[in-house]
Amino acid sequence: MRKRFDEQFKAKVSLEAVKEEQTLQELAEKYQVHPNQISAWKKKLLEQSATIFERKNKKDEEYVQLKKEKEELFRQLGEMQYQNEWLKKKIQTAVRKRSRLIEPKEPRLSIRMQCSLPSIPRSGVYYRARPRRKLHEQYHEAIRQISETKPLYGYRKVALELKGRMPTLTEKQVRRIMQNLQIKAFHAKRNTSVKHPMNPIYPYLLKDKEIRYPNQVWSTDLTYIKLPDAGYVYLTAILDVYSRKVLSWRISNSMDSRFCEEALQEAISRYGAPAIFNTDQRSQFTSNTFTQILQNYHISISMDGRGRWRDNVHIERLWRTVKYEDIYLQGYEDIGSLKRGLRSYFKFYNQERFHQNLDYETPNQRYESFQMHVLEA
Repeated sequence: MRKRFDEQFKAKVSLEAVKEEQTLQELAEKYQVHPNQISAWKKKLLEQSATIFERKNKKDEEYVQLKKEKEELFRQLGEMQYQNEWLKKKIQTAVRKRSRLIEPKEPRLSIRMQCSLPSIPRSGVYYRARPRRKLHEQYHEAIRQISETKPLYGYRKVALELKGRMPTLTEKQVRRIMQNLQIKAFHAKRNTSVKHPMNPIYPYLLKDKEIRYPNQVWSTDLTYIKLPDAGYVYLTAILDVYSRKVLSWRISNSMDSRFCEEALQEAISRYGAPAIFNTDQRSQFTSNTFTQILQNYHISISMDGRGRWRDNVHIERLWRTVKYEDIYLQGYEDIGSLKRGLRSYFKFYNQERFHQNLDYETPNQRYESFQMHVLEA
């Protein structure tokens, strides 16, 4: 039968062989083991003795590796927390918009977790709005009537119109009602006009100038109106810049300077001479006869820069108002009806129309209030 040796015997014989105090043959005779077997045990003992000390090093390496992995996980966790806080700051929009991010059927994130990430209260997610009842239904008809008769009015002017009849109705309520009724003020789109530079050219005197009283600065310009059958006619007006009051106006079927001079003479005869008169560089206002009238009254002449419609923005704004609030709505077909309509509109413009830039005063109120203040002083 083949002999079997236990581990202790193998260790004892291997150690004797490692000591090398006896030969393998002597050890074989002593322990009754073949020399080749003793040689194999010795070799195995030497190999395993090296690994005994390496095991501790492996454990150290595993510990260091685990420590590094742990530190990396903490670093990633801190970075994720910082990114989460940064994201919360960046998405501070309306709760209603953030609520659209919630996905109730998301399998891996509960609604509670989804709400906590963008800071959304769960009540807003579960809430279902009730149908809104009609707001101030008793006022709808009155607002519709104002919008039909005066489509140029926005919610502020409609609120002013209703102030006498319905003092409890605020501007915000009027705005909400008009939004629900889909009523909007009829106004012009943005547009620019091209000037026609002509000589002589006078400097622009209104840059950074504060306009503090009526008749300090007057302004004028010319615009065209297309009639269906009569072709083009031309409108000019004299405007007091401080009060936005239209001092005089004229209609002509030609572009000569005569009707512009007549409007200027009428304004001076009724309201006196201004300190500064501002125009653009078109030929009607640079003609010798027109500028001579201004010089006779010792009026300083100011002219816009080339292509600088903003230099005379108040009269440009008047043209937009006149066309979109009266001419385009009425659809005049001849000069006679146009003159009658403009006469009525300019009366309304000066006496009844509220101006936002005048703190919702009319031009006549602003013009006359300063005159009364001067007389009282």
